[in-house]
Amino acid sequence: MSLVNYIHNPAVVGDRSFGFSTGNQGNPIGYYGVRVKNDTGAEIKSMKIEFDVKLIHDAKAGNGLVLSYQVGSNLENVLYTTDIKEWQPIPGVFSNKAETHVVEFPIQVAIGQEFFIRLVDTHNAGNSGQNDDDLAIDNFQITSSSTPGTLPVTFTSFTGSRSGEVVNLAWATASEKENDFFEVQQSEDGKNFTAVGEKVKGAGTTAVAQAYKTAVSTKSSSILYFRLKQVDFDGKFEHSKVIVVKGSKTAAGQASHEAYPNPTPDKVYLTSAEQSGSVTVTLFHSSGRAVSQRQVKVEAGTPITLDLAGQAAGVYYVQVHTASGKSTTRVVKQ
Repeated sequence: MSLVNYIHNPAVVGDRSFGFSTGNQGNPIGYYGVRVKNDTGAEIKSMKIEFDVKLIHDAKAGNGLVLSYQVGSNLENVLYTTDIKEWQPIPGVFSNKAETHVVEFPIQVAIGQEFFIRLVDTHNAGNSGQNDDDLAIDNFQITSSSTPGTLPVTFTSFTGSRSGEVVNLAWATASEKENDFFEVQQSEDGKNFTAVGEKVKGAGTTAVAQAYKTAVSTKSSSILYFRLKQVDFDGKFEHSKVIVVKGSKTAAGQASHEAYPNPTPDKVYLTSAEQSGSVTVTLFHSSGRAVSQRQVKVEAGTPITLDLAGQAAGVYYVQVHTASGKSTTRVVKQ
């Protein structure tokens, strides 16, 4: 990487120190920045920033620094741009007290692109009069990597199975970093998730494989979707992959059908152990509105085909009325 320039003037360039903003020419004070070009010969995929806050006057309690970045081909005049969509937040809580800050975050900077890191002192930001800055930024260092940043937790498995009105979940990790706890989240449509059950305590930081399990009670007999929300000690979090737990079996004497693929972008197939015969297939929207109905002759072992390509994305219910009863199967149209 090569330094393009500091904003505002550094006290000593070699010491990586930011000078004070003066608010001249109507520009607001309290804004600092570093403009760097990726000339490493590889795409940058993660970044580490380290810097010291040096107090000049006593900083007001409760104020802090806000860090964000932009990536582009030419970032010469971006320091004071206010369009929030242009600035990507850098995660973390950065005090304007005298202390050292370190933060790592994922980023994508192609070869030859520039990236601009902006620091805003919320004590002074937006003023354009007399300079009343109470801090300086010193020892600012940037370390980049062409490999993605290490995730706080590396999952090796995540499974679920139903036993009556209980869903048993189990997962394992290869390593963990600052892992506080896991939160189990459940969904009926694979999109909208809510927390269920008790939080499961994490192992903190460890390179030793860990195994976890928990049980969640449910009254729903439909297909359910589960994921894990892994939360660090500092409040940052990541989500696991989503797993599917099949619906509970119907009572004896009732028809039973399973749908696949589910969710589906178009066609869905309903399998059944029913013998050959005539069945009535009705498609309901989740609102309860009947969308379609048709008579179908089925052969033993041959699935019923239903085309949802013309339907809007959402949750549907397929009701199959057979000689032995009827079953309702939940289907998600993508």
